[in-house]
Amino acid sequence: MIHNNIIDYWFNNDYNIWRTWWFNKTKDNEIYKYFYDNLLNFDFNNIDLDNPDDVIKNILLLDQISRNINRIKKMDIDFYTKQACILSQKWIENKYYNTKPFAMTAFAFLPFRHMNDKLKVKETLDIINKISINNIIYDKFKKAKERFLNN
Repeated sequence: MIHNNIIDYWFNNDYNIWRTWWFNKTKDNEIYKYFYDNLLNFDFNNIDLDNPDDVIKNILLLDQISRNINRIKKMDIDFYTKQACILSQKWIENKYYNTKPFAMTAFAFLPFRHMNDKLKVKETLDIINKISINNIIYDKFKKAKERFLNN
C-alpha cells in the first residue's frame, strides 16, 4: 500500500511555500529510504480516481519521487512518468484544479512537461492562466511552462 504521508512530506501542510529541495538532490537519500518500496509496489488499480488526494499523491510518487530515487538507483523514469500522465489527465477531467491548492495542481501538471508533450503543456498553461493567483509557486510554474513552450 502506498505511504500515506507523501502529501504531508511534499508540502508539509503549507501550499504557498517554494521548497528548493523539490528540484535538487538534497533529500534524495531520505526520499529513497521513505518511498522506494512504495514505488516498487505501485499498483495503478489501487488508486481512487475520484479522490484528488489519492490522485496527487500517486502523481508525486510516479513523477517526482521516482526522479529523486532514480539518482540513487537507476530505473525506467519514462514508465513512471507515463503512468503519472494518466493521473494528470484525470486531474484535468475532474477539474481538481478548481478545488485543491495550486501547488498540487502545479505538480499534477508536471508529468506532461517531463514527457515533452507541448500540446498538454499548452492546455495546462491555459488552465493556469484562468486560475491566476498571486503566489510564488504559481509564478515559477507558469514561467517554466511559458519557457518550455517558447523553446
